[in-house]
Amino acid sequence: IKVELIEETTATLDQMVRNGSVDLVLDNCILDEEVFEWKPLREEHLLLAVPESFPINNELKEYQINAGMIKTGEYMKDTVKEINLRAFCNQPFILQKKENDTRLRTNQICQKQKFTPQILLEVDQQMTAYNIANSGMGISFVSDTLALKVSRHSEIIYYKLDKKSSTREVHFYWKKGRYLSRAMEEFLKITG
Repeated sequence: IKVELIEETTATLDQMVRNGSVDLVLDNCILDEEVFEWKPLREEHLLLAVPESFPINNELKEYQINAGMIKTGEYMKDTVKEINLRAFCNQPFILQKKENDTRLRTNQICQKQKFTPQILLEVDQQMTAYNIANSGMGISFVSDTLALKVSRHSEIIYYKLDKKSSTREVHFYWKKGRYLSRAMEEFLKITG
């Protein structure tokens, strides 16, 4: 069995599953239920990732969450305050490109809070945005999944965002009616 990981936009992956060039897609977007079957993997939440070196963090200590709180899920409790993005006026942001789900949700959160981020860079991948934020160049929006998996030595301070706008489901998708090979079935079993 050969497992090959391909990173592409949702639109490209959608087409690849439709034409049979890939078997499964892992995505946080909702794909057409007329065309695809799916298996939920997990719920994830977006967080604000701010370089530790940014002086604004000194004013927002009561809103900060750490990796331990993310790991245990404690940050999701109602007692943990959600940050208002207007606290980050005049700060540089590293955002995903406009068609990315993280960017679409970022836009919703910003609109809801009547906030316009100062965009320094637009990138394709959430991990790229995180790495740039970790280097101290700007603020990014990342999933709690990513925050759990990155190095414990990161230079990032996390903030909780509006729960309703920042929550999304991650699913495996495959073409409806397609024969699921034994390998695909086993892969789906071991993923959760």
